[in-house]
Amino acid sequence: MFCLLACFFYLMYQYNNNTSLFLVIDLYQNRFAGYQLYLSNTTESPTQSVLCFEDKSSTKAQVQLLVTHQCPYVARYVIVYNYRNNPKRYTWYYDYAVLELCEVQVFGCQVGRYGDGDCNSQCSGNCYGGNCNSTTGSCFYCFPGKYGDYCNNDCSTNCKNSTCEKDTGYCSGCIPGKKGDMCNTNCSSHCVTCKQTSDQCFECVNGKHGDVCDLNCSDNCEDKSCMKDNGYCLECVNGKHGDVCDLNCSDNCKDQSCMKDNGYCLECVPGKHGNECASDCSDNCKDKTCMKNNGNCTGCITGKTGALCDTNCSSYCETCDQTSEQCFGNYNLEIYVASVAVLMVKGVRRDVINR
Repeated sequence: MFCLLACFFYLMYQYNNNTSLFLVIDLYQNRFAGYQLYLSNTTESPTQSVLCFEDKSSTKAQVQLLVTHQCPYVARYVIVYNYRNNPKRYTWYYDYAVLELCEVQVFGCQVGRYGDGDCNSQCSGNCYGGNCNSTTGSCFYCFPGKYGDYCNNDCSTNCKNSTCEKDTGYCSGCIPGKKGDMCNTNCSSHCVTCKQTSDQCFECVNGKHGDVCDLNCSDNCEDKSCMKDNGYCLECVNGKHGDVCDLNCSDNCKDQSCMKDNGYCLECVPGKHGNECASDCSDNCKDKTCMKNNGNCTGCITGKTGALCDTNCSSYCETCDQTSEQCFGNYNLEIYVASVAVLMVKGVRRDVINR
């Protein structure tokens, strides 16, 4: 599609009574400057349409009043649009947006046809949507996997999704393991995928890290897996903790298992408690076993009660409940029964004497 815009302001003078002289007055470039040319299939806001041309003249003299623009698109409407920002782009711009057009001519062919002024030729079947340049017949767009003026070239099989740029055939992205404009160069053997235009890796093979995946993950990383950017381990082998798993878990951790980030033990060996199992359980704890988080005994030795088993049971108890001090066993009950029996015997004897 071609669009011709004419913006003439002229005066006519008589010279020697038979010659007409037309003078183009250039006082209106500052009004026309900054205009935009859009193509659209609707009459909605121009800025939502396809921009074909924008005047970016930096001086008033650069603004052309008779111009032809080629717009390689298919559309129903041609929209000429102008605006003024505050502040203006250039001080020589007119204060208000003005469009003063003498003539607008649009040339083109029906969809699927082209020809220099006659539109008698059919666009190539390789043109996406059957759309081509109305003069040359070159395609506007290609089907996926094709490129070139007439879309008769195949994109490289190494292009991601077989997609490449129409004009150059350069791949829009590469399949894993490839790089380069045509994706015909191998990434580093340590890369799973790499940047198309450099050696930088996006993803490393297991056991490697760094921009080009040339650094080894720590042997203390579980499965030798680490983060690409900094080499920090995802998890540690048993007995290790820290960013690169270079620190030992406490010997007081059960099975030497601890948390990667802070080294806190998952469980303690018997007789220990605390985050790093560095504190001793009370000697009054049964089997010297206590809770990891607070050191409270899970049971008390005989004669003791309380969370830490640091309180004596009642003198009447052989053993007592750890939390309620309720007595268990029958040791002191036997003493009580024996005492009652003695008293009863003494009472019988007294009765006999009185008789």
